Amino acid sequence: MPWTLISSFFIFFSLYNLNAAENCLRQGRLLTKFLPKYAKGFKVMDYENYTVIEYKKDINKKELTRISISKKKSSQKCESEGKVLSKINRIGLTSSSHLAPMALLDITEKVKAVSRKDWFYHVELVSEAEELGYPANLEKVKKASIDILISNAVTELDMESLSRIEKEKVPVIIVNEFQEKTILGRAEWLVFFGALSGKIEEAKKLFETIASNYQQIVRKEKVEELKNVLVGFWNGNVWESTNQHSNISIALKDLGVKVLAPARKALELGPQLFSKEEAILLGKKSEYCLLQNNIRDLGQISSLFPEIKEFKCFKLKNILNNSKKINSGGANDYWETSGFRPDLLIKDLASLLSKNAPQIEMSWYEHIK
Repeated sequence: MPWTLISSFFIFFSLYNLNAAENCLRQGRLLTKFLPKYAKGFKVMDYENYTVIEYKKDINKKELTRISISKKKSSQKCESEGKVLSKINRIGLTSSSHLAPMALLDITEKVKAVSRKDWFYHVELVSEAEELGYPANLEKVKKASIDILISNAVTELDMESLSRIEKEKVPVIIVNEFQEKTILGRAEWLVFFGALSGKIEEAKKLFETIASNYQQIVRKEKVEELKNVLVGFWNGNVWESTNQHSNISIALKDLGVKVLAPARKALELGPQLFSKEEAILLGKKSEYCLLQNNIRDLGQISSLFPEIKEFKCFKLKNILNNSKKINSGGANDYWETSGFRPDLLIKDLASLLSKNAPQIEMSWYEHIK
């Protein structure tokens, strides 16, 4: 066969395959494309016949994972589609913080399995769910007959467990929204959950309202006089504070508040650990202390850490804790819900710290007496 004929055949065959793949991927008309304004870890393309979600399991890396959710039966299947899922009716969750977007979208009835029910503040929403254990037990996952398992992955133990589950043909979706650098970027993953559940338009409107509320408070209710705030709690032999990228740190800085920390390089992730001496020096400057444990009695706090009596916030009676909503099992709604409701978090803080903000019944913080 002449080389020109071979070359022509090869070009035709390549173009045919490219077009076939494109047609396969683009079954139906593209209805909408959602490119997040704040989040860096996902995007959504909504077609007539299915929804395509591209997301990062690790937001700090470039690698993308693709999920295609069919809206109707397809006669074709493309390798380029990645995971192809039919309608999702049975969902497993390993993190209580992922119940919040599902509650906002009113789809908690789809949650059929969770890690442990006692980790959930809104335990009534998962009362009928199967327990998978932590890390998720493979046999329990199979017994629960879930369509997908949504999990974050923080440790090697998480990754090993999820890898075993995926090998058994159970689709695992790793959602690490906490890796986003901005508070609204984390909350924007609400749209990701909307895309998974067929409620993307509703999720977009909800998020737009949350973002607008947050930004309005930042504009109108900033703290006029700089206040020093110490965040954290005494944990054994160290003061455990939040890192600079946590939601509470970002919200406080957005209000114009100084979050106290030692004069050394802060960690990007994880808690910031201060020595007793460092905590006392910072505490003496702190006009407010925002604790992060479940203790609601100042006497108990003082017995665990007597040095808190030297703190300025103690003398001013400005010690608060995010302990307002704790259920009988000890689960705290702050950790379950505030990540997807930064508008309510900053509303609490503005009400506490800013003269420009109205006094409200706070969602999560309460004065400790």
